[in-house]
Amino acid sequence: RPAPAETVPVFAALGSAATTSLTWNSPFAEAISVRVGVAVGCPPELELLHDGARAGAPVTVAAWGALTLPVCFRPSRLAASRAEVTVAVEQPPGVAPACGQLVWTLPVMGVAEARPGTSQGFSFKCKARSRVDKSLEVVLHGLAAVQPGETFSHELVVPAELRRELGEHDGGWLSITPVRTIIRDASEPLVFALSFAPPRVMSAEAELLVTKSTGGRWRFPMALVAGEPDLDGTVLVEASMDTSAAAPVYLHARGTEPVTFTASFTPDTPLSFTVTPARGTLPPAPGGGTPVVRVGASQPAGGGAIDYASAPLWVSYTCRDFGKVLRGKLFVETPDGQYSFDVVGRQPAYVKPDKDALSSNVDHKLSPEMAARLEAAGASRRPSVVRENIKSVKKAAPTVARR
Repeated sequence: RPAPAETVPVFAALGSAATTSLTWNSPFAEAISVRVGVAVGCPPELELLHDGARAGAPVTVAAWGALTLPVCFRPSRLAASRAEVTVAVEQPPGVAPACGQLVWTLPVMGVAEARPGTSQGFSFKCKARSRVDKSLEVVLHGLAAVQPGETFSHELVVPAELRRELGEHDGGWLSITPVRTIIRDASEPLVFALSFAPPRVMSAEAELLVTKSTGGRWRFPMALVAGEPDLDGTVLVEASMDTSAAAPVYLHARGTEPVTFTASFTPDTPLSFTVTPARGTLPPAPGGGTPVVRVGASQPAGGGAIDYASAPLWVSYTCRDFGKVLRGKLFVETPDGQYSFDVVGRQPAYVKPDKDALSSNVDHKLSPEMAARLEAAGASRRPSVVRENIKSVKKAAPTVARR
């Protein structure tokens, strides 16, 4: 007797139907006739839809051919339904008649799910690169009773694309740990602990699947939203009118291997800012230490004075408007995270000169000798005869009264 095949599961919600297909591959090098059917005790929820099984007539399968057997599952209760589809070969080629027929067994299991919309949903929101830990209490609606010793298992379903992109981040950015999975009453909730630590901005949907050990499954939708993280710093670049300057941004990979990055500004960032390079590689932290985000001081960009290899990222600013302060935002994205910076471009602050520190090229002070000579000349000046005569006439003239 051939060994049974692996059990094929089929899932359907209460009040609906689902279909799956079983495949039997012929191991014979010539065409044969087979009879298909179901083993005794097949539950009414599972039905074999093959025409040969309904008519009871033999079915011809080509050499090395495959026989597809559709099975329909219509659950009426939250439980598992099991059946075995059989494929019997009356007289296998190359086998003695005394050996009888060969029968292959194809197991199938139908798992009923709760009606859509009866399970509550959950929403989790936090900033990227932060963490939220919550306790989930899920009530299994539609559960009639709990049998002694019955347990519940869980599974976290995340979109495949998102799992591939973030699955290696710090050992897992989304996890659920069971706290209480054995209950005594159908109205008692199961308890899980959820940890959500998104490495970057995201908006996704996931599902928590809860399966009863004796059959039955519940789906709990979860909305996962990660907003913009806190700023990693401010890049200040100062340049004089009609000149350019640049400031370095020091970033490192989170792990021990270099990672690629893309750098871009938001659409409302002025065109006076540029980032070099727009795509590149972040090295791991020196000595395997914790990555540190650091912004350096701006440097004049003229004459090749900047060594762009000294930092993985440079932000440049060209001053074209006198007296204006320009602002923008820079995002740096890696496969396992995101960084954000405010960028500010301005002219250097005006510093009032110190008069005591100024030196003049013109000698505006008299030498001691010249000052002494001018003072002596003033002291030896003769009185003016004209001035003295005018003074004497004014004193001698009589006062005439006016009428």
